[in-house]
Amino acid sequence: MPRNLKSGLLIGCLVIGMLAAVGAGFLLTGEPASIARIGEALPSVNLPSVEGIEGSGVELEGATGRVTIINAFASWCLPCREEHPRLLEIAERYDVLIVGMNVSDLPENAEAFLEELGNPYDLIGADPRRETFLELGLVGMPHTIVTDASGVVRASHPGPITDRFVNETLPALLD
Repeated sequence: MPRNLKSGLLIGCLVIGMLAAVGAGFLLTGEPASIARIGEALPSVNLPSVEGIEGSGVELEGATGRVTIINAFASWCLPCREEHPRLLEIAERYDVLIVGMNVSDLPENAEAFLEELGNPYDLIGADPRRETFLELGLVGMPHTIVTDASGVVRASHPGPITDRFVNETLPALLD
């Protein structure tokens, strides 16, 4: 078997395995599974600006002093569009810092996405090569991480944010 085919099959099997793990977690608990590092300090998150979005760019170094939500999204991601109204609701209802991480997206598409749907993000940065996405242990799109005020990861939510996340999970993390 040619080497490229073997590599492709291996990558395909790994992706299917990760999706199966996430799906199994969802079937068993009603919420997606996660491989993020809950209970550990969030590593530094430094993302360059999204071209065309004024004031963008992210530099998080440890604690922010507020509960922080980091949301990985992209304009091409249909579930990101589905969850977007809930992010706007969170921005309106809760005193949290919301950080957008635009993953593998063209800047003009990200700008158009936020112009059309509204911008819930306090900070937004670009992750064109998925480097930070992978460093944080995120799986699938969208994916949301919540840290407490001291910068410790308290929740990781692969898949679209649900009403349950907005009304139960997040309020419990704010206490």
